[in-house]
Amino acid sequence: MNERDARSLARYRFPAINVYAADKDHNEHVWQPYMGGADGRHEVKKYIPLATHPKILNLGANWYEAKVYQETGYDCTHLVMSTQVQELLTAEGFKCLMNDMCEMLDIENESFDGIISVQALEHVWYPWKAILEMYRVLRNGGRMVLNVPQWHGKEVNVDIPDNSVVNLQHVSCLHTHQMRFMMRTAGFKILHQDIPDTCVQTLFCEKMS
Repeated sequence: MNERDARSLARYRFPAINVYAADKDHNEHVWQPYMGGADGRHEVKKYIPLATHPKILNLGANWYEAKVYQETGYDCTHLVMSTQVQELLTAEGFKCLMNDMCEMLDIENESFDGIISVQALEHVWYPWKAILEMYRVLRNGGRMVLNVPQWHGKEVNVDIPDNSVVNLQHVSCLHTHQMRFMMRTAGFKILHQDIPDTCVQTLFCEKMS
């Protein structure tokens, strides 16, 4: 990574990277519910069909996610922000890039059939810029699963946000309406928005031409 790339990473991401990203035991326990379904992959397979969307990009990867997508059969490239995670995934044979979600400098236009991002966008200072990059690297008709925290469902100026939002690394937590607005403005069709509780939301989207 050259000096310009290093400056970009420092500018657009909070410097404290998730210390659990390389912890296999932590990831299998904590990340599985986010992926949907008892086996941790049902919703991804439903909205990003393997037969038509085999080549996917995983933004903000960890070891458990990499394992799940490999076992499912996807041709997956994992984008990470931590040298520790990159070394772990590469050593175990996973395709891995160390790059910035807001400037995916090593990825060409329309390179992927699908994008998965679980609990990563909230760590980006400029989520709008990241979403535009997701649109750029996804082919027309490509699918995306985007899982993020959200502000509390009540009056945010009165109530303290939920525990998942009160986190120094969560610099861009958005309300469900804000997420829908950003995705539609960027050029995505929202296929479904799942809000199982007041502190997390998942959007299933398709890139429109």
